Amino acid sequence: MEFGKFHGISSFNSPIQIVSHYMDVHSRGAFDDTNIHFIENEAIKEPLPAKRCRELLEHYFFSDQLDNVFSYRFLEIFVNVLADQLVQLSTSSFFQVEQLCVMTQETNIHLSLFEILVSCSKEFAT
Repeated sequence: MEFGKFHGISSFNSPIQIVSHYMDVHSRGAFDDTNIHFIENEAIKEPLPAKRCRELLEHYFFSDQLDNVFSYRFLEIFVNVLADQLVQLSTSSFFQVEQLCVMTQETNIHLSLFEILVSCSKEFAT
């Protein structure tokens, strides 16, 4: 798959970068301790390299897909839908790590939300 087709892959707030940053934090096991922001004064400043984005998408999207859904269009839909949801999640003060800790003793809520959004976005795309 050619990732150069994604417009703005080097822009920190492009859909591919938004999704990749979340996936990167998840892959490092730091999800329930990390807030990811995309608003200007708190936004991530460094985009992830295209190679890392490709690795993350291969792991999270293509690892369990059927042979007939390996297409750019399915991936594009998945990334755009998931990015939109993740931006909404990151801008909600209700879903910030600190707020979730105050509201409940449950652990892994932030992680569970991310995994549910990934699963729903995959279903929507395919």
